[in-house]
Amino acid sequence: MLAQRLNNLNSVKNLKISLILAVKNDSVLDSYLRFGRLGERLESYSLVLIGNSLTENSIGFLETHLSRANLKNLDLNFYSNKLGAAGAEIVSKSILSQKNLDQLSLDFYFNNIT
Repeated sequence: MLAQRLNNLNSVKNLKISLILAVKNDSVLDSYLRFGRLGERLESYSLVLIGNSLTENSIGFLETHLSRANLKNLDLNFYSNKLGAAGAEIVSKSILSQKNLDQLSLDFYFNNIT
């Protein structure tokens, strides 16, 4: 439902979505990333996902999700999840679609990345 509502906000320039201890399984975030369309005018995007026990399966569509925008500022916060090295690799590849970034903030603290 969140993705459907956000898809109608075409003139938004700054968007912050925080899901803290809110996602119960991988499919919830997977659906948001798969179907959530970032507007063409979006310049700043913050996705804060703290303490949700997310795995690399949760963020499989992150690259597709981000590639729909041309961002200047990107903040991805995955604090206290279970992404591991495989999830960090997915995030790394996803960021490559953003060619005009002025600012990038990443938080992988407590994600079993070694």
